[in-house]
Amino acid sequence: HVACVCTVQIYALFVKEFIGSLGVKIHKVSNNGTMHSYQLIEEECNREQIVQFNSTNNIVECICKMFESKGLLCWHALRILNVNIIFFIPTQYILKRWTKDAKKA
Repeated sequence: HVACVCTVQIYALFVKEFIGSLGVKIHKVSNNGTMHSYQLIEEECNREQIVQFNSTNNIVECICKMFESKGLLCWHALRILNVNIIFFIPTQYILKRWTKDAKKA
């Protein structure tokens, strides 16, 4: 999906983030109806991140704030989308500036 929509450069960054997501442990911390909180643990560096996921509207928020600062989903958020069987990046996370159509009016 990302390969079809985004530029080659952004797709390469996406692949790097996605591959980084594969080697972490995930623990579901809480489940309040449609809001789910997860703890992701990187064993090599002994770091952890908290990610919240709303299953109603597929909104994913990570405490690292990479999407808010760079406009790209972090591997933490990608991993949670994958765990929740979301195989397409939700449209709110595909910024027009990263798409192949960015220069079109």
